[in-house]
Amino acid sequence: MIAITTYDATGRLVSKKLVPEVTDDVSNEGFFVYGIYEPADYYVKDGQITLRPPNPTNILDTTLFNIPMPSYIRIGEDRYPVTDSTMEIEFPLPGSYEVIVLSFPQREKTFRMVKT
Repeated sequence: MIAITTYDATGRLVSKKLVPEVTDDVSNEGFFVYGIYEPADYYVKDGQITLRPPNPTNILDTTLFNIPMPSYIRIGEDRYPVTDSTMEIEFPLPGSYEVIVLSFPQREKTFRMVKT
């Protein structure tokens, strides 16, 4: 068996699988690299498996800054596009919120924010 990881045209890893051999069936699925790689840690750049760079986003109180572009912010199941490298986050109700910054190829970055 041969381990492969498929990826799309942007370099995002899509699936990991074991195949008996690399055939036209595998080639027809799109691009692939030999080996098993985790999408949270790797992507493909110029045909080579590459570690995803760290996300430079930082936080001060309720403001995120150094957000790479383009990005999305995910809070719960909701995704919000980011239009500037700095973003103030406001919550309607008291509680603890997980805020995730998504910006490919950078790694996801998670912050815990609390509104009292």
